[in-house]
Amino acid sequence: MRTFVCAMTLAALLAAGCGTKKTVVTPGGSATVEEGGGTVKTTISTTEGTAVVEQNEKEGTAKLTATDASGKTTSIETTTKFDLSELGVETYPGAVLSDNPNDSAKVMSEGGQMVTARLRTKDKPEKVEAFYKRLLKNPSSFSTSENATVTGKNAAGDTVMISAQWESKEGKTVISYLVTKKK
Repeated sequence: MRTFVCAMTLAALLAAGCGTKKTVVTPGGSATVEEGGGTVKTTISTTEGTAVVEQNEKEGTAKLTATDASGKTTSIETTTKFDLSELGVETYPGAVLSDNPNDSAKVMSEGGQMVTARLRTKDKPEKVEAFYKRLLKNPSSFSTSENATVTGKNAAGDTVMISAQWESKEGKTVISYLVTKKK
């Protein structure tokens, strides 16, 4: 039943077309789409909770906030203008963050937050691994000929996992950062 209600809500929203504000009400809840000034805000409400998606094309941002029926909230943010200092760890020298908003995100919940980013460098994974083994506290690492992963703690005591994977088509190493920060 829930799948049917979601499908009907989505179909009604798509049929409603563009406009400043459109709301569709179904037996299972409601969905509202508001547009203006380069932003789109979609709110879906059911008895199980609320989900709000806010997209700003000018800023290159998107945010999803989900609140369940008990009031617990989780949010995910992506942006093309990610502040690398939010990782809480030095980024690899010369590595570059792309303009792809999917290359960085923040996930926030009541227990803390998780910050992710992907950068690229011309250096091989073993060089990235050596850099972070020196930088992180209590490092642990694993590597193969084309991949390396280092885990440890940053200066603030947050858990850090850095993975470096050689992409032969690009001739670059993709460095993936995952930092977990507890509240």
